[in-house]
Amino acid sequence: MPTDVRTPAPRRRRGRAAPLAALLVALALIQSACSLVPMGGNPVPGKEAGSGDSLSRPYYRKIASAPKQGGQPIEILKGFQAAMASDDDSRAVARLYLTGDALRTWNPWAGVTVYDQEKQVRIVSATEDPDVTQLALDATVVATIDDDGRYRPGGGGLGNKPFVLVKTDVGWRISSAPPGLLLSKDDFLRIYRPLDLYYPDQQLSGLVVDRVQLPVNPRKSLTDSLVERLLRGPTSALRGAVRNAFPTGTRLNRVTVADHGTLVVDFTSEILAVRTSQTLQRAMEAQLAWTLRGLASGRDIEVLVNGEPWPGGGLRVEPEEYGAFDPSVLPKQPEAYFMQDGRLHRLTWTDDNPAVPGVAGGKPRGLTRPAISGELHKKVAALGGDGVWVAPLAEGGQWQRWIRGGGLTAPSWDRYGDVWAVESAGPQRSRVWRSNGGPQRQVSAPELEKADVGALKIARDGVRVAAVVSDDLGQQVAVGAIDRENERIGGWHTLDATDQGSEVVDLAWQDAHTLLVLTKDTKQNRELTAWDVTDGTQITSSGLKADARIRSITATPDGRLLAGADEDGEILLWDPAKKKEWTTLVEGGAVTPVFPLS
Repeated sequence: MPTDVRTPAPRRRRGRAAPLAALLVALALIQSACSLVPMGGNPVPGKEAGSGDSLSRPYYRKIASAPKQGGQPIEILKGFQAAMASDDDSRAVARLYLTGDALRTWNPWAGVTVYDQEKQVRIVSATEDPDVTQLALDATVVATIDDDGRYRPGGGGLGNKPFVLVKTDVGWRISSAPPGLLLSKDDFLRIYRPLDLYYPDQQLSGLVVDRVQLPVNPRKSLTDSLVERLLRGPTSALRGAVRNAFPTGTRLNRVTVADHGTLVVDFTSEILAVRTSQTLQRAMEAQLAWTLRGLASGRDIEVLVNGEPWPGGGLRVEPEEYGAFDPSVLPKQPEAYFMQDGRLHRLTWTDDNPAVPGVAGGKPRGLTRPAISGELHKKVAALGGDGVWVAPLAEGGQWQRWIRGGGLTAPSWDRYGDVWAVESAGPQRSRVWRSNGGPQRQVSAPELEKADVGALKIARDGVRVAAVVSDDLGQQVAVGAIDRENERIGGWHTLDATDQGSEVVDLAWQDAHTLLVLTKDTKQNRELTAWDVTDGTQITSSGLKADARIRSITATPDGRLLAGADEDGEILLWDPAKKKEWTTLVEGGAVTPVFPLS
């Protein structure tokens, strides 16, 4: 697995962007920022009084000041910190603190390092030259932000990013500085907003969410910034696994709100190239509708081209018409299934839980770990000693072996009707397989091929994938993305979901970007955590709690969970709409409950 994600990261609560009451209110809040003139060389930000909603939170400007005349090295460094946190796009004031190589090479757009409040500025090393000193911040790294806006939880300290200061004719200046911006956590939360972009899969049949951190620009609306970022394309986590339906070269002219409340988005003429394909244009419309839904607050979107209506009578995007592109795929109340006495049963939420029609509900064949497809005419895949077997949930079908091999992980369906599994080919040697009923195909996954894989689960969006991976560094939960055109899984990053000595019992996708991880410690105690895979952070607001009896989990986008419990077989329900505790639904040999595409 990649080494840059091995450092344990502090778990933090992540914010979800809720829809605003009105777009105009959102824009007004952003642009009504307080301008705080600093006292001395270290500006002080105003106290934020927002409701906790990351979009409606007021923006307070931090205006940087030039280096203090006669300032000592620590004062110069603190002034540079303040200047990095200002709303000066070019960081012109920050550059006044630099000299020599730093002035020529420092790039403020080379990503962001976020740290907790520093304890002190310390001298790293003394030099014989009294006109040279090296300083470092004592602080813990909270996260890093890539230059494409991708958030990565981080760990470790800032001591490995020292600053070299030299005494010049105008006073102490910084001659060597780390690339990018160094921002305190408070400044980061003040300046940046987490926003979701949406990109179509390679088949143009569904959308995949891609969360970015966007800096607030007091001279530009957040909506303009969001659409401009959408046009740039996906972050590195999804690059190659998704498409951008907007034609190359398309630029945003402006976003306005019409008198009747419609959100008007005006693009340059390059956008008209999308008209060559009705499917591509429909995917582009879905991208725009889903990306702007948090800020548009249900408004229709009108698309203009250089101020003129879309050719052929205009283009009006009504957000509710694009539900078919939902990354989570499933209806609000999908059917659930479970195994009992070797037969597959349908869970009816009453005392009557009949066996499914067809061979899956008939004579037991010794198959385990069922997975249910997401198609209208559903299939079940189950694990046998010699492979993965598939059967329709209807009369007349037969079991067919779709994937051959021994030592396979439990099967997992994707939204396109392919079933996936990983085969153990020896110690720390694995092969990833998928099949749609024809010859099984091996999928390249270099990071998995040199490790032991205990589980593989395809997300409901059909692009992301989660795996339980064990290698010389221990057990990890890793998340990647499927590039179907090149038959490859890449973009891997790990979640801080396992403590030392703990073991992953099961994984389940709750929705397209929320992964549930069930672990146990050496005393067999269970812990159930939820993770947002778009930014690698734990969702501490989920309120989940584990039960010592749980052996397997499955979930739906509305937050309901089912668990298989006890060796004797019992199905438990967690319903967040009711009291938050596990209740028994089925007893007597009932095991491995499963929702489709979980």
